[in-house]
Amino acid sequence: MSQLSFNDFLNRVRQADNRLINELVRVLHISALNMERHAKMNATFFPKVRTGRLRSSITGLVDSPQGTPRIVMRAGGSKSGRDVNYANYIEFGTVYIRPRLFMGRSVNREQSVLSDSLANLLN
Repeated sequence: MSQLSFNDFLNRVRQADNRLINELVRVLHISALNMERHAKMNATFFPKVRTGRLRSSITGLVDSPQGTPRIVMRAGGSKSGRDVNYANYIEFGTVYIRPRLFMGRSVNREQSVLSDSLANLLN
């Protein structure tokens, strides 16, 4: 049985850290794409599609501010030159429109799957 030097040990720890972060980002990308897909399906039927601009503005991204990976879901961004500025009203509702939660339902659906994937990653 050979012994590792302290520098070899540090190198292996750094490599393991990089592999863990890369795998975490991969799992988050998969989850973001699943959330985007389900949000687009939700936005197809409730609210019913008229032009498709709201549905096409939905995106799921993985962002890493200060080295902390996270999933960002967006709707209402610029598509075909103009913003879809009514996305917030459709999602959360107004006095006259009840909330549709097309993105909220997709996030809730993915939370249990994501927590299982992250638990498997840490094991």
